[in-house]
Amino acid sequence: MKWKRKTASTPRQKAIKNADKWFSYYIRLKDSDQNGMVRCVTCGKPDHWKKMDCGHYIPRQNKKLRWNEFNCSCQCAKCNYFEGGRMDLHRRYILNRYGMEEINKIDLLDNDKKPYKISIFEVEQIALIYKEKAKKEAEKRNIILK
Repeated sequence: MKWKRKTASTPRQKAIKNADKWFSYYIRLKDSDQNGMVRCVTCGKPDHWKKMDCGHYIPRQNKKLRWNEFNCSCQCAKCNYFEGGRMDLHRRYILNRYGMEEINKIDLLDNDKKPYKISIFEVEQIALIYKEKAKKEAEKRNIILK
């Protein structure tokens, strides 16, 4: 049996997929060097930004933190996917880079159990914002994004 990737079928799913794409590009590009190389924030493995993941400290199922720049960093697939994100090391990285104030903000949003619904329009705006940011980062490195 061949595994098939689930495709976005509703306008909302398509908008979220697009926002995820551009947000991920931005997160991975912003910390890369002029050659497009970046290090995994949890294990230190160096690799090209295209081969890295956009790792979420608090998993992206929490919609309030899905597109939060302080919650996301470059991670290798091993750390992000196969080792569950290595939250303890990811938290330490966020603390060292951004400080306790950002950790507290992330924790507050994570513990806030109020329902959160984002409109398709808002998701489309997020995609546009991060598309522009990603393209600016790519331009600095002479990378062309599609």
